[in-house]
Amino acid sequence: MFSNISPVEGKLPLRGERGILLSKYMRDMYYLVNQDLYYPANTPFSAQYFPEGITNARHEDVSLKHNIVLMGYSARNSSGDVSVPVRAVFRWTRLDNFWREVSVMDIASYREMMNYRIGGDIVISRQESRLLEINTDNPEAMFAEKIETAGITAQKVSKPEFSRAAGKDDFDNNAWELIAVKLKDHNQKKRAVTIRELNNIFTEKNIDAKAVTWETFAGAMAGFIKGIRTGLFVFVSLIFIVAIIIIMNTLAMSTLERSAELGMMRAVGARRKFIGFMLLGETFTLSAIFGGLGIICGGLMSAIFSYLKLPVKNEMMQIITGNAWYAPEFTAADALTGIILLILVTVLSVIYPLRISFRISPLDAVERN
Repeated sequence: MFSNISPVEGKLPLRGERGILLSKYMRDMYYLVNQDLYYPANTPFSAQYFPEGITNARHEDVSLKHNIVLMGYSARNSSGDVSVPVRAVFRWTRLDNFWREVSVMDIASYREMMNYRIGGDIVISRQESRLLEINTDNPEAMFAEKIETAGITAQKVSKPEFSRAAGKDDFDNNAWELIAVKLKDHNQKKRAVTIRELNNIFTEKNIDAKAVTWETFAGAMAGFIKGIRTGLFVFVSLIFIVAIIIIMNTLAMSTLERSAELGMMRAVGARRKFIGFMLLGETFTLSAIFGGLGIICGGLMSAIFSYLKLPVKNEMMQIITGNAWYAPEFTAADALTGIILLILVTVLSVIYPLRISFRISPLDAVERN
């Protein structure tokens, strides 16, 4: 649950325990802007809680707090304020510079702050109930001393009179802002079908929810990640093109250097097809040996890096790798892709040398000698 959170002060809350995990950056900002210094509840205050670089701060000028008041929203107004204890001050283990303004609070306090109540427990005052029945064709009625409604005349009241009191049990324990679902099958077509089926279910059952892909939800961040992946794909493609040119040039030079031998073979009766198959066999044998060794070495290196879990300190690399450590994956699909690419590179590289070998005639053997 807290795999990406590293506590700096305090302790992580237990399951079901209310409170907020305050990021160190936000704690420092609260101090620098408002002179409010938050520290974990049930923890004695220490001077080390002051932001870095501030050593001569006077305690009497600082407001020490271990509870933070969060302003929420409700159907009536923005009065859903909740006071929650600070359980810990933390840093994000990964991408701290990206997420440093984000803190974490328990879901129960969040539901209370946002006034997520069950449908039958919506509380409105009698005055509000009458206002809802006002004839909109007569706006002056809204400012009259008496509120005239359809068949009802009621004296205005100075204080709201609620039809029933709201209790803590009214909050909807099943309300969620966001639910992340990881599908077993990453196929894009199946994912699109799943999202469409979910949205159809939401529509049929009148559920105020919408299923979207992670790219749609992430927005600009998803576009940024896709841009990096596209750049890597282009870079790898350029490497393949360079590899094809180098291998093709090497094979062509080797074929030209053996023109005398190939010409002699043609002179004793060897056909072009035989020479072509000979070059293909030689090229594919070398590709199978050294390309296969490359795939095996790549798999072994991936396993070694995954085992060592070498840390990634650069946050840009963390976005690319998706982890705080180098943990490359090498699956059977990756091995199959490597084999297919190896065959493709070999075929493209041998085309030009084959054309050179087909042009060699028996006279080339005499001329070379």
